[in-house]
Amino acid sequence: MWLPEAAVDTETLEVLAEDGIRFTVLGPDQVETVPEGGLPGRVDLPGGRSMAVFVYDGPLSHDVAFGSLAEDARAWVRRMADPETPARWSASPPTARPSGTTSASPTWPWAPS
Repeated sequence: MWLPEAAVDTETLEVLAEDGIRFTVLGPDQVETVPEGGLPGRVDLPGGRSMAVFVYDGPLSHDVAFGSLAEDARAWVRRMADPETPARWSASPPTARPSGTTSASPTWPWAPS
């Protein structure tokens, strides 16, 4: 489930998991490290469940919505195939945190699914 504005916190993820939702989408500003190659991460929740989390490509999303990529399929394909795409920036395991949290809030450990 892609929540409006990718607004999420631990309680929301717990409720989604309880209702059988298995994944959600976060923005790149909601994670400390973006998973490599568009792979999902996994958030282990306090109640014992886990949630798969995909991170959208912020610049690409912006350029599709507000730029010209939606009008030029070849440019979109070139952009998706570009090895410099943010989803491919990091090879290290990412760490995510709920949006709107303070520095005292716990971070969520990720493990590629």
